[in-house]
Amino acid sequence: MRIESENNESIMKWLDEEVRDGENSIIIYPNLQTFRQIYTKYVKDQLAKEDGNNSKRNEPSLPRIMLIATFYETTDSVKHHLSAAGLQNIQSLINNGSLVIVDAFSSYYPNVDGMKKLVASLSDRARKEGRDGVTAIVDMGFFFLFGGDGRATELINYEASLAPTTEGGNVKGFSCYHGGNYDTLKDDQKKELAQRQKKVFEVTESTTTS
Repeated sequence: MRIESENNESIMKWLDEEVRDGENSIIIYPNLQTFRQIYTKYVKDQLAKEDGNNSKRNEPSLPRIMLIATFYETTDSVKHHLSAAGLQNIQSLINNGSLVIVDAFSSYYPNVDGMKKLVASLSDRARKEGRDGVTAIVDMGFFFLFGGDGRATELINYEASLAPTTEGGNVKGFSCYHGGNYDTLKDDQKKELAQRQKKVFEVTESTTTS
């Protein structure tokens, strides 16, 4: 499976241009392979762009902080796929705090607000270090772990706690939903989620092999 090139270009443009600092949004992806293609290309491109901009300005400043909170694969798997996509010096990026890869489950459990605290701490660190901000790519699979309307209600309440737009904020947030999980929500729940976070991008896939 692969993402159609046109769709690939459109999701990258949306990630880069349509969602701005201080905004939270939703991505719905069809499968893990497609999600990998999205986050590996986006993170690689963003870190390369930041590094290139700093080099042109002859500035030693650190790049934007890229956070990946994974749920359906291990943190080591994320590192492997980033490396396979051509991102170099991954451990150096982790060591200097430019790349943060965490297990989403551990960030949500036992305190569901743990992820918000992590993002807030990264936001503060970005300001102190003179970085442009933080991009948080967070898989929401935790909220579908046990099923049931109780979890869906908790999910919507959580999304409701994330303001669609924060004036002067330096965090660009992407709540990422596996399509199989998203489809278990009722229509009114999907509508409510879309209302909570105004910008939603649903990724489609092509069954054509590359």
